[in-house]
Amino acid sequence: MSIRLTAILTFAALAAASLHIPSTDAAVIYRENFTNTTGSRNLPTDYGWNHYSTGSATLENSDGTGGIVSAGATTQAASRVLNGVDDGLVEDEGLVFAGNSLNGGANGFGLFTVADADNSRYGGSLAVADITSIGFDMSLSGSTDYRVAIKIGDDWFASNATFSSPTNGNWESKSLAFTTTAVDWLQLTFTPGSTLSLGAAAVSDLTGFATEFGVYYQKGNNTGTVRLDNFEINAIPEPASLALIGLAALCLLPRRRG
Repeated sequence: MSIRLTAILTFAALAAASLHIPSTDAAVIYRENFTNTTGSRNLPTDYGWNHYSTGSATLENSDGTGGIVSAGATTQAASRVLNGVDDGLVEDEGLVFAGNSLNGGANGFGLFTVADADNSRYGGSLAVADITSIGFDMSLSGSTDYRVAIKIGDDWFASNATFSSPTNGNWESKSLAFTTTAVDWLQLTFTPGSTLSLGAAAVSDLTGFATEFGVYYQKGNNTGTVRLDNFEINAIPEPASLALIGLAALCLLPRRRG
């Protein structure tokens, strides 16, 4: 190997070492704490969220018994994280909820969703292979099962695993260890304003990029209020590419004289 080439490769290695390459450890990419300290009610859309109810997937953000309120603080305060940046403002005031008239009543079901069309929350999409966990706080004064929901391409899925709400109205923190294995997911038929239906198991492992996330809930025989807070996505940050370093090294190679 020539001295020049050895020097180039050494330079490339030192340049790569000098870059800040993110750890392979997972980090919080997105957390919504639904902060509301005003005492007034805000719409879920103010935070990029929506709420859909029953089999007709009716948009039910607020009719006076839903939305983002400051009452009913969670037992675990949290800050807001957008695109991996923590705002450092730990708050325990604010949550999104859907009252009985919005969640279908006894045995009702629905879906909270968040999208990121302007790339302000989690970069617009996340590779499902990089997601490690999705968590949230939940509460309801009655039995309800919650599932993590995710949209990949045009298809929605809900976790096979369910999280049962405390029946005493207290708050509990839940976390789904994310996998892409088909058996861990159910097909979720969801067309806003038309259809919301939980289906059979996914036919293949999840691949690609997730563009929307959410929480699907199925109430028991009760008229309780569904409450959700501190929705959080953990993922492995994308590693820095060394392509530019390789390109720079190639540019340093001497040109062959004609």
